[in-house]
Amino acid sequence: MVGDYINYAGTLAKDSAGRYYISAHTIDAWVGIYTEPGAAVAYINQEVSLVGTGTRTTDIVLNPVNGSPIAQEVAPRTIKVEGFTTAPTRPVEG
Repeated sequence: MVGDYINYAGTLAKDSAGRYYISAHTIDAWVGIYTEPGAAVAYINQEVSLVGTGTRTTDIVLNPVNGSPIAQEVAPRTIKVEGFTTAPTRPVEG
């Protein structure tokens, strides 16, 4: 479609007949891919998945072996997921 394009990274090489080709190891497609509404198949592309444990440590307990303080994690765990689906009317559950 007009406006679709890809970014690629790889090695430019030449075959035995002297023709050039690209041996791509990374392809980033900037295209609109959709499935027909109501179709049984839908594809999901997950780009980012971050699972964190937070950054606050406020509870301090004493090490039973030597009495030194140990900070305990009490922050809530956070999850961030970014992605796309080819069927925007269908729900995506995780």
